[in-house]
Amino acid sequence: MTLRSRSIGLLLGGLAGCGGGSDPSGPGGGGSTTDAAQDAAGQDAAEAGDAGADVADGGGSDADAEGGCSPGATQCAGDEVQTCDSSGQWGAPSACIDQVCAGSACQGECAPGGVRCSGNGVQTCDATGHWGIAAACPPSTPSCASGACGLPASCAGGATGAGNDCGPAGDAGCCTSPAVTGGSFSRSYDGVSSGYTDAQYAATVSDFRLDAFEITVGRFRAFVDAVVGGWTPAAGAGKHAHLGAGSGLGDGNGGYEPGWDVAWNVNLPAAKSTWDGDTGLGCNAGYQTWTSAAGSNERRPINCATWFEVEAFCIWDGGFLPSEAEWNYAAAGGAEQRVYPWSSPASETTIDCSHANLFATTYCNASFAVDVGSQSPLGDGKWGQSDLAGNTSEWVTDAYQSPYGATQCSDCASQASPALRVYRGGSFDNVAPYLLASSRGYNAPSGRSYSLGARCARMP
Repeated sequence: MTLRSRSIGLLLGGLAGCGGGSDPSGPGGGGSTTDAAQDAAGQDAAEAGDAGADVADGGGSDADAEGGCSPGATQCAGDEVQTCDSSGQWGAPSACIDQVCAGSACQGECAPGGVRCSGNGVQTCDATGHWGIAAACPPSTPSCASGACGLPASCAGGATGAGNDCGPAGDAGCCTSPAVTGGSFSRSYDGVSSGYTDAQYAATVSDFRLDAFEITVGRFRAFVDAVVGGWTPAAGAGKHAHLGAGSGLGDGNGGYEPGWDVAWNVNLPAAKSTWDGDTGLGCNAGYQTWTSAAGSNERRPINCATWFEVEAFCIWDGGFLPSEAEWNYAAAGGAEQRVYPWSSPASETTIDCSHANLFATTYCNASFAVDVGSQSPLGDGKWGQSDLAGNTSEWVTDAYQSPYGATQCSDCASQASPALRVYRGGSFDNVAPYLLASSRGYNAPSGRSYSLGARCARMP
């Protein structure tokens, strides 16, 4: 009982006493019935004051006293939400789907601890229900799927030429894909070589990955099996979907790369015998690297492949063909504008068989195209890619235009009719000028050549 309530009780009791008559028995008498009634009235008033004070001090409702709730109220029970029903009791909890419970409601965009892919990086959901910054997949396992880093399809089986047996020592991952840090540079320019001193064709490229090695026979073999088994690319596949708000590379004129056209499926042979024949990957008995069954060439770069075939391969493998600007940027060391991929300083013009597999005064290698990465690390580019010059030339995604379609562009590729497609890098059959980082060539997309192969690019 509070001091206030006791004072009220005493006051009421006193007032009740004043309302009675005098004590007829006098001092020392035994008291009267009237006095007892007055005392009782004072006690009742005091107790009433106590009760009022209890209510004033926050005694609460009957429902709260019994552990109930206010109908319609909500509360968190772990990462679930409970709602108070009409009888004042908490209902069964309801799970927050891909969210966290906070402030009596489901909030955020993900469930804490959840993972997902963002490009070729892994994002983890934090304790507040929000996605954190993506952690890039390492070069050795460059492909993200189902929230985990792993190997591209072509290396999943770990066969010869599709495992950890590439490079000069035969111990590097054949699907290794180092990151290339984006920036700005001038296309087909080094400021030194004849024909490549015009810096007007500026371009900017965003971060991307470019495979360390050219596509090997071993990796391509798994792709051929997939196509013979019925696989074909989906319409629109093969875009740089992380760019242009999903539309991919721009063409410099307001358009975007279209991706795979299902009409091109006729360029992917359905029969293994066609792939093996002289109208397929067996285009030149003296120089081809393909064999109808796995053999000693599995670590060599695939050649005799058309643009359609390598475009489809990169799609199947979780990537895409690099744009001409991306390829040139990686080979030139970005803004360094290197003469050759290994040139350091950038104006250095040294080239020999220790840097690249080419035709010097004779063939550097009697076996022509050699195992990928054989000239590594001397011949590597700035970001760790081997054979950007020599071994085989490499298809890129662009249609050929000369001069370039736009003098300045950002994340661009020529999207003209595919009458001709660009290749880069020079081959074992070329002399030094064709191996310059600035050099470019072209061929029909259905054309086959023993000097032509490819490498894939990937999302960062």
